[in-house]
Amino acid sequence: MHGRNKILKNKALQNVGLAVLLLATLAAFVYAFLPKPSATPVGGTTQPAEATPSSAPTETATASPTPSATATETKEAEPPVAAFLGDSYVEGIGASSQENRWSTLVALELGWEEMNHGISGTGYATNAQGPGYVDRLDDVISEDPDVVVVSGGQNDFSTYQFDPQGTLQAISSVYEELRAELPDAQIIAVGPSTPSAVDQTVFALDAAVQEAAESVDATYVSLLDPDVFTLEMIQPDGVHVDDAGHAAIAERVIKAVE
Repeated sequence: MHGRNKILKNKALQNVGLAVLLLATLAAFVYAFLPKPSATPVGGTTQPAEATPSSAPTETATASPTPSATATETKEAEPPVAAFLGDSYVEGIGASSQENRWSTLVALELGWEEMNHGISGTGYATNAQGPGYVDRLDDVISEDPDVVVVSGGQNDFSTYQFDPQGTLQAISSVYEELRAELPDAQIIAVGPSTPSAVDQTVFALDAAVQEAAESVDATYVSLLDPDVFTLEMIQPDGVHVDDAGHAAIAERVIKAVE
């Protein structure tokens, strides 16, 4: 009985050994056919390779400098220079102050820088109290003005009666020389005025100034058509006008130029 049990026990051990061996063999077989793990886990994140320095320096974008405004662009534009050549009316006689003389009123309204060349008792050909217009042209031209306003002629009424040709020549010379020396300037001719009655001499001189001015493409402004003055504007001296008279001249000139 004991011999039989021993035999059965040995067979059982042999069976267990065979089973273990079979399982080991099966495990080895399965392992041999399983896929090998890769360097990067499935679903993992690949680490970037370390950057290798380049032998050439990397170019960086450089913003182009924005040009700054030039002095000319930033500087406020200078006003046009306007030279006024004339007699006592341009000088401002009769006005309560220089600010109220007609030339200054015009310059202020039109944005000009005024250069006043008014001298009492003078005209195109008359030099009773100072050099006439012809002899003062160099002073005007030397300023290289943008605008030249020539006004007057009332002091030439008597001169014209005694020497019409000489007076007409002086009038023409003023405008011809201004245009020749200042070809780009705006030239404005303000005709003669008179607080007295307008007669043939006044009309003739006025027409001569207009013709000379228009021959050089200057702007002509008449103070006679219609008469710019009223009796209330005349000063006690019978020659000059008050602030209202200066304002009336200024208004006529501004309206013609604008």
